[in-house]
Amino acid sequence: MTSEKTAYLEKILVQYKEKEKKSYLSVSQLLTKFGQTGKKLFGLSAKPSAKDWETSVDPFLGSQLIFLKGSRYLYLAWNKPLVEIVLESFQEKIKKGPFSPGTVAQHLPMKKNDFVTAFNALLETRQITVKIKDDFKVNVRSVSESPSVTTIASASLQQNDRELFQTAFEMLDRGRIFVRICNMRRELGWNDMRFDNLLHKLREEGAIQLHAGDVATMTEEDVKQSYTDENNFFYATLTWKK
Repeated sequence: MTSEKTAYLEKILVQYKEKEKKSYLSVSQLLTKFGQTGKKLFGLSAKPSAKDWETSVDPFLGSQLIFLKGSRYLYLAWNKPLVEIVLESFQEKIKKGPFSPGTVAQHLPMKKNDFVTAFNALLETRQITVKIKDDFKVNVRSVSESPSVTTIASASLQQNDRELFQTAFEMLDRGRIFVRICNMRRELGWNDMRFDNLLHKLREEGAIQLHAGDVATMTEEDVKQSYTDENNFFYATLTWKK
């Protein structure tokens, strides 16, 4: 039954992507796509709340789908870096000419600070170009058709993030060697994009090692705050290579 529900969700997103050129849709749009069949399949009421969606649908997302919270709405999306979602949206908008990034941001499945981080990363890696108008508003003028996500992620890191990360590790380490990734997230208080980008970079450089850890001793929230890499491997703890 789980595979049937997951396939149902993926089918809706595939169809929406083909029609609207977007990798996400709001739960209100999703409810329309569901119709009576989908509501019955997931046991949803006529007007489910965001909590109802997460309770009834979240267990069946699989590894390819994810729920994202925007400024106003909850969205169902393909599980990909937020910077890719922003760039994808820009690529569609630029076909109609220059546009205001602020207008696009209001309808993306992410919070304001995550959008700003992604936008600055695209600027720094020259994936987009902008122009300031006479009224001081910024318009996106052009967008790259072949983004390099690894390059974007690296450029978005703040200069002293490595030092902050190592300091947090050493404070939590206290001779135990293994530190839980969820505790590192809480200690640093960064958004997911900033934290995951640095974790990925440090791992590629061989500065840290990631380990599966003992999930049985973790809460559900601890598991969510851990790390799943691009190959869908789950990691709960890390060690710093001295």
